[in-house]
Amino acid sequence: MKKATVLFALAFWSSACIQAGWTRETRDKPVPAEALVELGPGAGLDACLARLGAPLHVQEVAVDGAQGAMLVYGWYESRGWGVDVSVPLQERASASVSYDQGTERMRGVALVFDADLLLDHWRDGLVRDLLGEGQRVRPQPVDG
Repeated sequence: MKKATVLFALAFWSSACIQAGWTRETRDKPVPAEALVELGPGAGLDACLARLGAPLHVQEVAVDGAQGAMLVYGWYESRGWGVDVSVPLQERASASVSYDQGTERMRGVALVFDADLLLDHWRDGLVRDLLGEGQRVRPQPVDG
């Protein structure tokens, strides 16, 4: 029984394709800290766009009871080891599995503007968390 299991495992893995690799990916550049200091509260939307360029995400948010806007800039660097395994099952079919250990975590900064489109404040952190802060509540159905 043990010998059959070993032979099966050898036959199974001998036809498999196993690849390992190191990857590194970088997207966009971090917002310079000095740019945020230069802009500061009260800076206009046009000045922020001129200094930082186009944001990754824009959404409407409430600021002091009025509708404002939030611009989110994001960047990340991902690197790590990965393993891919592909095993033929039949002549024209195969199964594959991938495992990736990359540390892809998008960092960012959110600039929040008031109703007059003047910078009220900014926050930094993970983009997923920054976007969660400004999410609007979806309308609920009304029974009628």
